[in-house]
Amino acid sequence: MSPPPEEMPPQSPSHYDLRFSDRGDYLRAELSGPGDSLEVSLAYWNAIAAECEQRGTRALLVLDLFENEPLQPSEMDQVIEAMRDSYMRRVRVAYCELNSAVVSQAEYGELTAREMGFTVRVFASEQQAELWLRYGES
Repeated sequence: MSPPPEEMPPQSPSHYDLRFSDRGDYLRAELSGPGDSLEVSLAYWNAIAAECEQRGTRALLVLDLFENEPLQPSEMDQVIEAMRDSYMRRVRVAYCELNSAVVSQAEYGELTAREMGFTVRVFASEQQAELWLRYGES
């Protein structure tokens, strides 16, 4: 049985906040905190994968509200590799990076993840991300 559709409480190891909300046909995960890092990314992607698996999620919108720039390419590679055998391979992921100045950096992660078989796209707008999740091509 899935949890009620209202917003779930934040998951808060001291480095980040992660909030889930059920949007009917997709799960929304909102990430925030003072800064992303390899350790923080591994922790929240594992938490997201566990939540998606528990709910049977097939579509996910991740809203990145971190205050710093995305991970370095080598760190993104490590996170993607760590998720290789996770439930996330079954989930269509729209990753929303609202800081338009760093979207191109986040797109590196998209390209690498797609090469490894993940279904993911990076967006600079939550509305565009939602449209892709609902109607866009794989």
